[in-house]
Amino acid sequence: SANCGYGAQVGQIGLGTMEMDEDERYLYVVNLFNNSVVKIDSDNPQVNTTQTFLIPNPSCSFNDFAVFAMKFYNNELYVGVTCTAETSKDLADRSFHVYKMNPVNGSLSLIFSTDYVKGVWDNSNLNQVETQWLKDIEFTDEGNMVLGIGDRVGDTFCNQATSRVDDQFGDILLVYNDN
Repeated sequence: SANCGYGAQVGQIGLGTMEMDEDERYLYVVNLFNNSVVKIDSDNPQVNTTQTFLIPNPSCSFNDFAVFAMKFYNNELYVGVTCTAETSKDLADRSFHVYKMNPVNGSLSLIFSTDYVKGVWDNSNLNQVETQWLKDIEFTDEGNMVLGIGDRVGDTFCNQATSRVDDQFGDILLVYNDN
């Protein structure tokens, strides 16, 4: 389609990752619109039993950040953040971050950051070569963290030049557990 306006909404509105805690009592959902994690009681899903935890900006320029990735592991919730550089368009403003979150009270500690990121989010140019974001967090048996990096260009499902969405540039990062 020649109209790719919907692609600009990718990573901005809707839901990100969903995770159940290990007892399957609570469902955790990323709210992309306000960069938060919503905790829903699966035994009693009511407004008064639902909690929202805002994920803070990990020092991204112009407050340009997006939350998407999340993983429940060893009774902790891990939340991934991408500094998007949407406003500055400066590659130096791009980074990935992972917070460890206490699932009971929502307290957060920043445990990992890297500037190993390719491309900036530019909604005026959805035909970019690559524009990465942190989409998945997993753990190995040894406790190493595996970060799944997606290419937002493919998620926009729009390339005006070729109509191809299969030419993407994702990546995988392994974060070694030195504890």
